Amino acid sequence: MSLDNYTYEKKGTRNINSTTAGGERVKVSLAFTATASGRKLPILIILPRKNPLKQFECPENVVIIYKGKSKTFDGNVIKNSFVSQIMRPYMLSRGKRRVVLHLDNSRVHKKADVLKCFRDNSIEPSFFPPRMTSLLQPADVGWFRSLKAQYHKKWQNW
Repeated sequence: MSLDNYTYEKKGTRNINSTTAGGERVKVSLAFTATASGRKLPILIILPRKNPLKQFECPENVVIIYKGKSKTFDGNVIKNSFVSQIMRPYMLSRGKRRVVLHLDNSRVHKKADVLKCFRDNSIEPSFFPPRMTSLLQPADVGWFRSLKAQYHKKWQNW
C-alpha cells in the first residue's frame, strides 16, 4: 500500500473523504511478553507490508517485522523473530538456562518445527487450557479490547 493510493479532500475540512485502493483494512499483530516477576520484554509487532515504514525509528523496546500479504504469525516469525530477538537475548542477559513460556492453543504454537525451536533454545512451552482466555489471559479481554475500541474510534474520527 503506497500513499499514492490515497486521495484526500483539502486539509481542515470537517469530513475528509478518502479514495483508496480498497485493500487498506489490514490486521496488525502484536506479541506482549513479560516475566513472572513482571519485567516487560520487547513488544513484537508484525506489520503486513513489504517495505519498512519511511522515516520511522523503532524504539529499543520494540521489534518490528514487516511481512507481505502472508499470515502475520507463523512458525518463521516465532522461530526467527520472537525466539531469536526476544527470548534468547533475555535468557542470555539474565543467565537463564531454561524458561517456561505460557502460550494459548494457537495451532502455530504446536507445530513440530516451532516445538523443535523451543526445545533447541531451552524454552519449555506450557499451553493454557482451551476456552480459558477470559480467565487466564485477561489482557485479551480487558486491556486489548478497550485499546482496539479506542483505536477504532480515533481511526473513524480521523
